[in-house]
Amino acid sequence: MFSPRSRHFAVLAALTPLIFTVGCGQRYSDQEIAGAAQHLAHLYDLRNYERASLEGAKWQDAGPRAYEPRAWYVLNTARFSSDDDLSDSTVAWGEAMVEAAPQNPWSWFALAGALNFHRSRGKEAVAASDSMIRLSSDLPFMRLRVDVVRGQVSDSAALALIDSLPPSVQNSAVMLVRRAVAEFYLGTSTHSDSLQEAAMATFARARVADSTNVEAWYLAGAYLSNQRRMDEAYPLVEAATKLTNALDVHRTLWQVIQGRRDLSSDQKKAEIKADAETFMQQRGDLPSTLQAVASIYKTVGLTDEGRAIGDRLLAERPNSAAAEWILVDRYRDLAREIYEEKQQTGKTDPVKQGEYRKMLEAFIARPTHAHKVLLGDAYRSLFMLNQQFLSEDSVVDGDYLYSLVEGMIDYEGINPHIIYGAGAVALADDSTHLEEAERIAREGIAEAKKKIDQQHDRGVYETEGDYQQSLGWYTGIMYDALGWVYFAQGRVDLAEDTLLHAVDLDPKNMTTLNHLGRLYESRARGDTASPYLDSAQAVLIRGAMVQTPGTNPNDAALKDLYEMRHGGLAGWDAFRANIEEIDRDRRRSEVLADRETDPEQMTDFALASLSRGQVESKRLRGKVLVVNYWGTWCGPCVAEMPEFQKFHEKYKNDPGVAVLTIDNDPNPDDVRTWMTKHEYDFPVLLDDGYVSKVGIHAFPTTWFVDPTGKIDFVKVGWSESLAEEFGWRVEALRKGS
Repeated sequence: MFSPRSRHFAVLAALTPLIFTVGCGQRYSDQEIAGAAQHLAHLYDLRNYERASLEGAKWQDAGPRAYEPRAWYVLNTARFSSDDDLSDSTVAWGEAMVEAAPQNPWSWFALAGALNFHRSRGKEAVAASDSMIRLSSDLPFMRLRVDVVRGQVSDSAALALIDSLPPSVQNSAVMLVRRAVAEFYLGTSTHSDSLQEAAMATFARARVADSTNVEAWYLAGAYLSNQRRMDEAYPLVEAATKLTNALDVHRTLWQVIQGRRDLSSDQKKAEIKADAETFMQQRGDLPSTLQAVASIYKTVGLTDEGRAIGDRLLAERPNSAAAEWILVDRYRDLAREIYEEKQQTGKTDPVKQGEYRKMLEAFIARPTHAHKVLLGDAYRSLFMLNQQFLSEDSVVDGDYLYSLVEGMIDYEGINPHIIYGAGAVALADDSTHLEEAERIAREGIAEAKKKIDQQHDRGVYETEGDYQQSLGWYTGIMYDALGWVYFAQGRVDLAEDTLLHAVDLDPKNMTTLNHLGRLYESRARGDTASPYLDSAQAVLIRGAMVQTPGTNPNDAALKDLYEMRHGGLAGWDAFRANIEEIDRDRRRSEVLADRETDPEQMTDFALASLSRGQVESKRLRGKVLVVNYWGTWCGPCVAEMPEFQKFHEKYKNDPGVAVLTIDNDPNPDDVRTWMTKHEYDFPVLLDDGYVSKVGIHAFPTTWFVDPTGKIDFVKVGWSESLAEEFGWRVEALRKGS
């Protein structure tokens, strides 16, 4: 029906006519070359990378005398492209320039810039920039050198490099912006408010040095926007839009407008529409413009207008990368609609589900794909839909299933636990392509370690223990898949050893425990007195007690095993209640043992409430305070909110306890609508940068603060038995025990 290895060179194909019909054989004067270089550099300063990539393509074959505009073309294209093939091409262009003219600093400029924005070859940019600087230390080269050092080494190293430059260079607007960026991110990583505020002061100095420097306005506003400081961000980003029609600048303005609390929903919609219309007048010939406007119109409720713009894009530029995003957004919207209907009614509309499948298959069958990751997303979505049919005992074609798994492997690249782990398990469950399934599971083990090691290298894990725990969790998924493939192959002894190893790596993986329990059941061969059934029951009990926001397969498996061993379900309820009580005692001990040994004092806040008032944390001293950090965009947060509402209702009239939430959504209107829709009434405070200030990066996170203001318990992640387990923490703090 379709090939999992379809071509995806749409962006390159779009550029090729410009390169060869305009560039080949053309001779340019020195004045034309200098003017082109200045123009492309200016577009880079304006963050108008897409326009520069289109206009600069003709210089790709213009010869060695035109290396400066060619280098700016390569850098702009590298910044603009999110496509792996085009990213590979920009590096190849830079390498060709270096090979042809290794003594020209613009050759190394092109290569260093292309490498710096390449997904997997960024570290190579440092050496390329070394060669560049040895040939010239003029401002354009030094600016790129600082960008490379900051991106590939550290913010501290970038600041040290800037400090080593002559004062005239240090105090240029271009370099002040880079100092501010490094200060801000260093302040973020070290949780230093003073460094972040110093960054804002440095941005201000850059604006004084050059009031036309787009990044001095835009980046300062964007960083404030990310901290939910919308009132401060708005004038900065708005000023940037007066200087440039760059896509990311206008998108940020729309985000800031949505987050403003002084405007009604209708006022926000009107202001965004006015800017979007001007934006389309300025650059409506670019597909990315139409895609961005279609998206924001849908977000603010201009549904028909957004749909019409998307249809226009699909009609005029069907093979563009922007058109791909329109199609992806549409199938994701339908998937969300199907999911929400099932949550409300417990049923899935087969007509909508069939339409969803057709949309995914049509996307995969497109003749070109500009973004491999989006092609991979479609394969993964179709695979997950296929898994639903498997769980419903529907007939699934084994070759079709294998094509989906191979498609994920070829293109997805983001979720190895699904690509390799779930992919191999699905093939094993279907008893198809088992030799290939074994290969996939083995590859998954290496991919899992690679992913965790890459995160470790980026400093994701605070301690070696955190790293080892994540490594165990991720590789445990792959060993579980391999063990289950062995079981499907009939290699039961090897399967048992491999599944036991997976349990050692991640003792609370409910899927692994289910697989191991089913393996022990198979060994019993129906003998109700077999000791293997004791092992199966013990494993399935462990699995059934694992909390999950979805369906736990061990629940049904344990019940079926009980019925088989006892000839019926008499006594099942008492049996289940007993193991739950035992597990409750275990959980309570673990929860209370997780109390901070040296609790930190909570940073005080004064935050606006969704109900229009304001709450100051200082006024809550003397009470046990519970603060939940969440957002409607966060799946696990939303999943636990029914339990959180129960917890709130339990303590809302308790004078010794205060239960609050701090919402991290960019638009408070969305939160208000969501709360009304779900009939929740727990208190919601609106983030104004406090979340970032106190270093909350994982959602949901919940603090349990004692009456003196010390954070005694921190719960990160989703909780099934939230009302119960949160209550244990509250009562422990109330009693001071």
